[in-house]
Amino acid sequence: MDSKEIEIKNYLDMSADGKRELIAQIIGKRYFRGISKSELLYEFERSERNKLPQYMFLYYKANLVGYCLLIGLENVDSCFPWAMTNNIDDLEPDARVLFANSCIKVCRDLNVSEFIIDDLNWEKEYNWRNTK
Repeated sequence: MDSKEIEIKNYLDMSADGKRELIAQIIGKRYFRGISKSELLYEFERSERNKLPQYMFLYYKANLVGYCLLIGLENVDSCFPWAMTNNIDDLEPDARVLFANSCIKVCRDLNVSEFIIDDLNWEKEYNWRNTK
């Protein structure tokens, strides 16, 4: 992936149209199966500046290719039953490192648990494909 064509967005920074497009694109994808549009919208709209949860998305050539949902232990619920989930290990190496680093920065800015940061670092360096 050409890094000039990569864009990382926080849900909070998206326009209303961008948010609607995002929801339409992720419905039915791997970790979002079984979650309705209204549930996703409710969860994403709970996001606030400078606190968890935070929802990060990676676009390549204006197409959604990556997500990192930074939920935090205190926000785990039935819709998102994890402290964090992402598809960083599915991304190409350059995009994986760029996106993981952006998510790690958000975690550090919010003083998120080190185990979440450790997991992001692991996925950045040693994904299931074992590529660098």
